Amino acid sequence: MASAKVPPQAIPEHRLQQALVFKEEGNRCYKEGRFRDAVSRYHWALLQIKGLDPNMPSPLQEFMADKPAVTAEQENQLHTIQCDCHNNLAACLLQMPPVNYERVKDYSLKVLERQADNVKALYRAGVAFYHLGNYDKAQHYLLLAGNRQPKDVNVKRYLQLTESQLSIYLQKEKQLYMGMFG
Repeated sequence: MASAKVPPQAIPEHRLQQALVFKEEGNRCYKEGRFRDAVSRYHWALLQIKGLDPNMPSPLQEFMADKPAVTAEQENQLHTIQCDCHNNLAACLLQMPPVNYERVKDYSLKVLERQADNVKALYRAGVAFYHLGNYDKAQHYLLLAGNRQPKDVNVKRYLQLTESQLSIYLQKEKQLYMGMFG
């Protein structure tokens, strides 16, 4: 059976719908504990909408025929899908040893560029920075997450770990200066 050709004006809607299907498949895989499958579905979703974002220049733009216009509603849907997929990718990576904290950080920061108050992204950025040894940034993101979810035990736990590491660092620095000047 031959696939029907999608008219140019329907391309954005078609690709957004396909991205949603892949994102939902990724969510299902995540719930089933199939994190690698979920990661691939989220990437497929992002590939579907790659090039639709009017704010992102395409290196092939000058070779393309008239790019179909994206409506404001479609652009909002596009950004929501991007944020959801990046947030879900970070969640998956945290479940897949060895954890790639650099990528968790990158995905979380992509979400925070568009949704600065996204608690899950704030928490995941804080966790990533903690494990990357950047305790100041970890504390920054975890405090923001804690302000929005003050009862979240995971946020509290990582905030305590971070503050403990900062305290150790300050003690070592104090001893170093006492040795230099004392």
